[in-house]
Amino acid sequence: METWAHVRQGGGNNGDGWISHDLATHLREVAKRAGEFAAPFASAEWGRLAGLWHDLGKYQPAFQAYLRKANGMDAHIETPGRVKHAIAGAIHVTDSLGAYGRLLAYLIAGHHAGLPDWNPGEARGAPLSQELKDEAATLAKAKSGGTPPEILDSGIALPKPPIGAAGEIHLWLRMLFSCVVDADFLDTERFMDEGRAKLRGDYPDIATLRDACERYMEQNFSVADTPVKKLRAEIRAACLARA
Repeated sequence: METWAHVRQGGGNNGDGWISHDLATHLREVAKRAGEFAAPFASAEWGRLAGLWHDLGKYQPAFQAYLRKANGMDAHIETPGRVKHAIAGAIHVTDSLGAYGRLLAYLIAGHHAGLPDWNPGEARGAPLSQELKDEAATLAKAKSGGTPPEILDSGIALPKPPIGAAGEIHLWLRMLFSCVVDADFLDTERFMDEGRAKLRGDYPDIATLRDACERYMEQNFSVADTPVKKLRAEIRAACLARA
């Protein structure tokens, strides 16, 4: 049986009016994007691996059955009562990479709900320490769904985190988290809403945008003939003077 990341209404490449998004393709595309986003701060491998394993839990037969039943419109978002999928990748990365895996487990487990807390006393929901311990069977379920060996064993070697002091790890993890979440969102959007996805990219450079903004301000706010426009002009002048 095919494994899906998402499905949407359309011509129906499955003969049932629904178009499916292949899960392995989604994982590879998110890995590629996340790696590219993380490259400017020397973390491409970290982004690639988190992206590759972020949705391993979708290989669970129970998730695939739910996706087909729910028609996939929002089944990939985890809410109470739905089949969990994020924790499987977090378990796999921890089992595979130890301490380095623990870092990536935060990103993978939280890629829909937000970065989790580790300890029960800190957690808004279930703490990551408990999720990793109690949900180990989830990984076995994901593997039983036919997870490709080349995805489970990625061959990606993680370098040392590019941080100079322990305190920098918080910002670095949040930067990586943004890379993974953005990559996941953009690849999902490309499948679910092709029209919107095509609007992205080929943006003007900053200098062009600045000139356009200045022309707009000159055309619309050059005459401060009301108290509000006068105040706007003063605030804008103050901002420009201090920028």
